Amino acid sequence: MKDQELSPLMRQFQAVKAQHPEAIVFFRVGDFYEMFFEDAEEASKLLGIVLTARGKAKGESIPLCGVPYHTSTGYIAKLLKAGRIVALCEQVEDPKLAKGLVRREVVRVYTPGTLYDHELLPAREANFLSALYYTPFSSSENSTLADRFGLASLDLSTGEFWISESWMKHSRQGIVDELVRLEPKEVIFPAQLQEEMTSAFQSLPIARIVPRDAITFDLEASKTILTRIFLVNHI
Repeated sequence: MKDQELSPLMRQFQAVKAQHPEAIVFFRVGDFYEMFFEDAEEASKLLGIVLTARGKAKGESIPLCGVPYHTSTGYIAKLLKAGRIVALCEQVEDPKLAKGLVRREVVRVYTPGTLYDHELLPAREANFLSALYYTPFSSSENSTLADRFGLASLDLSTGEFWISESWMKHSRQGIVDELVRLEPKEVIFPAQLQEEMTSAFQSLPIARIVPRDAITFDLEASKTILTRIFLVNHI
């Protein structure tokens, strides 16, 4: 879609959406958070709200839905429970003082496993974000060993942090058992494990599954981050 076919407001929305393609963008317009195009179509179904339209693009109406900003928390919680990401795009200047289009910026990105807001958290439940990794093991001397799986889980709302490792013959099942125990809301894992772990993930009440490239799990980079966070010299 060419930019000149869109209004300035829609061009601004498209620029924000391009920076957060995986998220449903809550785009602040006055007293509402509005959603457009595919975001509007998906959100209207998940939230049970009316889908309307505003303006046109390529001769067709632009899908639109919206929620009042003062009641947005419940809608955000519902989208997160459905495993979606929400990017909150606010007006960052007074509309009365703006010269032309009001400036807007994303001030928060919500994902199911990174919540610390009391009003968004499930009552009396942990809210873990887990990261899964593995290293292959091969040995002609000991056939009872298999791949080593590691799991790190953090609840941002409480600071609770668990790590576990499983490296014997049934290492995969050991990690699945740990996931069952923790019931994380979001799991990050290497993309090359997606086929192997799909059935296990489907059997768990995980809101969001996030495959990532191997570089995300670089050992040295991870050590650097952890030593800085925990103020230690070695891990």
